[in-house]
Amino acid sequence: MYLDKLKKHVVRDNAWLLLLLAAFVISAFAYLITNLNQERYLLYFPDSVDNRLVGEYRVLPRERGREARIGQLVEEVILGPSNILSYNIFQRSTGLRAVHLVKPRTVVIDLEREAME
Repeated sequence: MYLDKLKKHVVRDNAWLLLLLAAFVISAFAYLITNLNQERYLLYFPDSVDNRLVGEYRVLPRERGREARIGQLVEEVILGPSNILSYNIFQRSTGLRAVHLVKPRTVVIDLEREAME
């Protein structure tokens, strides 16, 4: 009897806390589910102020196969940095034509002509 009254009292007085806890659990579960198909990469771009390399994290969808993942990273490098103090390595009009794995640790990246300009 006393225990039932105590449970009702705790639930009634702390309903907002229980709702907050439930929202946290649901959001943590949703975060884990949505991030299973994503990978985080660190790309480096030259800084225009300090003449050093500045790292930027990119979250990309997980691709199957090494060539597809490498192609994805090269396209991100071509897109350039999000920081306005860093500058692009390639012109944005540069396109990725192909990625070839020659050996397990050797990659040939074929870019369009704009990469040389």
